Amino acid sequence: MENKSTPPSLPESLLSDTVFEKFGIKRSDPYYRLRERDNPLVLQHLKNENDYTSRQMAPLQQLRDKILDELVARIPPEDEMYPTYYKGWYYGYYYQAGKEYPIHYRSRDQNATEKQVFLDENELAKEKPYCDVAAIEFSPDERYLAYAVDYVGNRCYSIYVKDLNSGQVREEVPNISEGGLVWTADSRAFLYVEKDPQTLRPYKVRCHRVGTPQRDDALLYTEEDETFSCGVSKTTDEKFLLIECASTESSEVLYAPAAGVLQFKPIIPRTKGHLYDVDFHENRWIICTNYQAPNFRIVALPFGKNSPQDFKEIVPQQPYLIEDFALTRFWLAWTGISQGSCDLYCTSWKELKPQKIDMGGAPHSVELHGNLDYNVPYVRFSYNDLRTIPMLYDVEPGKPPVFRFRRKVNFHYDEDKYHTLLLQAPARDGAHIPISLVYRKDMFKRGKNPLLLYGYGSYGISLLPNFSSSRLSLLDRGFVLAYAHVRGGQDNGRAWYDSGRLLFKKNTFYDFIDCAEFLKLQGWCAADKIMAMGGSAGGMLMGAVLNMRPDLWAAVVAEVPFVDVVTTMLDETIPLTTAEYDEWGNPNDPKYFKYMLSYSPYDNVPHAAFPPVLVLTALHDSQVQYWEPAKWVLRLRERNTGPNPILLHCEMEAGHGGKTGRYSALEEVALIYTFLLHWAGINQ
Repeated sequence: MENKSTPPSLPESLLSDTVFEKFGIKRSDPYYRLRERDNPLVLQHLKNENDYTSRQMAPLQQLRDKILDELVARIPPEDEMYPTYYKGWYYGYYYQAGKEYPIHYRSRDQNATEKQVFLDENELAKEKPYCDVAAIEFSPDERYLAYAVDYVGNRCYSIYVKDLNSGQVREEVPNISEGGLVWTADSRAFLYVEKDPQTLRPYKVRCHRVGTPQRDDALLYTEEDETFSCGVSKTTDEKFLLIECASTESSEVLYAPAAGVLQFKPIIPRTKGHLYDVDFHENRWIICTNYQAPNFRIVALPFGKNSPQDFKEIVPQQPYLIEDFALTRFWLAWTGISQGSCDLYCTSWKELKPQKIDMGGAPHSVELHGNLDYNVPYVRFSYNDLRTIPMLYDVEPGKPPVFRFRRKVNFHYDEDKYHTLLLQAPARDGAHIPISLVYRKDMFKRGKNPLLLYGYGSYGISLLPNFSSSRLSLLDRGFVLAYAHVRGGQDNGRAWYDSGRLLFKKNTFYDFIDCAEFLKLQGWCAADKIMAMGGSAGGMLMGAVLNMRPDLWAAVVAEVPFVDVVTTMLDETIPLTTAEYDEWGNPNDPKYFKYMLSYSPYDNVPHAAFPPVLVLTALHDSQVQYWEPAKWVLRLRERNTGPNPILLHCEMEAGHGGKTGRYSALEEVALIYTFLLHWAGINQ
């Protein structure tokens, strides 16, 4: 890939002399007007960026086509998921050959010999460039089906209701949050969450009666604290409807009887620093709480009580982080995270003897899912690691797991060709950073392979190992793939998160760099072929490590990167800003402002010879606005003293997660892999 054409420049009419001043510090932003979303010149600039990237990638089109063909070929044309039992029905979905989206059905028997299709997402997506379906819920009497659809990518959904007797479908509620949809017990109304029209913060819970105008919807709750967002759900036994309010550091859950008057009151009133989730079992709340337990514990609270002083401990705090829990009438199960892996634990209510489900020593993860029915006797979970195709199991406490299902693949796959292991990289401050590693054994040569290091490290989100057939296009060409469990996630407990946020955020960046240096020193890769990749807050990580060590990387990929940290966090009109003060700090406080400014990627781009950089964004992204990566690319080019290209690709009809559709989404993957392979010197 040679830089034969000139990258697009911003029209002079869009260049500005915008200067921000805060606490006596001035910052200049000549590209500030790129935020004018409806300005035709801005849209043309984004299209020009796409054209430039296409021209730069044109010599690699044959490789790109080959990669895309590989990715598509690994997807079974006809694919079906294992069904989930719920009140006499087995619910599942399947794909038809050539179709982008799933078809949802239910059947009276587990083998689904007769499928009753109730929602075909392909029909919803007809002539739509983007289609994301969420919150599919039947009314308790099974007359109505409600579902939410986003046709833009900005995570503003509309709720549609289908009358299963008549087949009539109508839009009931536009512009709502993805944060849940839950029916009342009488099957005539449902709760939903309204977003603030400016900031898109989910903040009002309303009740809509089917067939009535939205203007008549009753307002049940308003979240006044701008650092909190809310969602709705129900207890597993369906006795109570819940309003869940949460910020980074605190949460509160309110309840009302599903069959009673919808007057909500808190289970435990919110207090600063108390995080908790709830469910209900036999006249008591079952609560996963961090009260006097930073890594969380599970307790019971008698119904009618509302104080932590009345907690009765069921599962005490453990060395691992209790990340999730689920229950039915018969059992309690939870997942625990430590050293970048996630394990499953369960117990029957009768005996309360915790059992760890041992799934092996490789870096792995398990996920609780599909337990919809309060009366099922088994725990359903899936197992995942970096080389194993996901498998579904049922387990009854005290018994070994029973294998149920394995995802299909449309190719011959031998997992024994690949090796995965956990490494520990020493950080500069003495911490040890877990790294999950996978490579193809017959292609590994110590000190010779290209390596892709992936990271995230924010919001307490753990980077858990999972299998992807797409990654075989890199592994089978000799790449080593490494996942850095840096601080800022909860990969190693709650303290791991706390030591990578607010005034400790730079630990995330230092950890990632130290992981790269360790992998190079230990011969897991060629010293000149270390590549880095991350998305969203992980894209901010890419921006920071690119500024700090431009010499270390052979190439960098940043997906929807959050890079203009200070300007964004000072703008309370932008979606998500106020809700993230507990993550990054409030820049109206000089302490946080100065610390944030010291690492904000856009504000700290040095004059340096940068490696090749590929930046991806989307016009309708409501989480990281497109103008952040667009401005960052212009500044990187402005200060790049070397010959390597800085490329931007903007999806013009998508949001934060890129394109929808099981085939369309692979186009961006093919672009990324082609870019990485080329700069690793692999062009076939």
